[in-house]
Amino acid sequence: MDRLSVLIVEDEPLICQAYREYANRLDDVFLVSVTDDATKACELIQDHLPQAIILDLELQNGSGSGLDVLQNMVQMTIRGYVRTIILFLGTGFSESGYRFYHPGRV
Repeated sequence: MDRLSVLIVEDEPLICQAYREYANRLDDVFLVSVTDDATKACELIQDHLPQAIILDLELQNGSGSGLDVLQNMVQMTIRGYVRTIILFLGTGFSESGYRFYHPGRV
């Protein structure tokens, strides 16, 4: 059976732990890596070509945001490989969330 390769980009430790534990219980999912840094996420995407990404749009740790990851993926030559991106916006208003829904306005 082919396993779905997944990258998790999340900066909240408890949420990250829950994603990791859930993914590890699934036989058809291979967890590529977990990072809280946008720059590292882009490197992992190019190195491992995950089929799915669980992406927090508002990253507080490391460099960049989830929106930066999405924008960099547009530039990558592998952009057609990732089949699924699951975005999490968190709670409340954020500049990254606004930029995602209103491109060019910030």
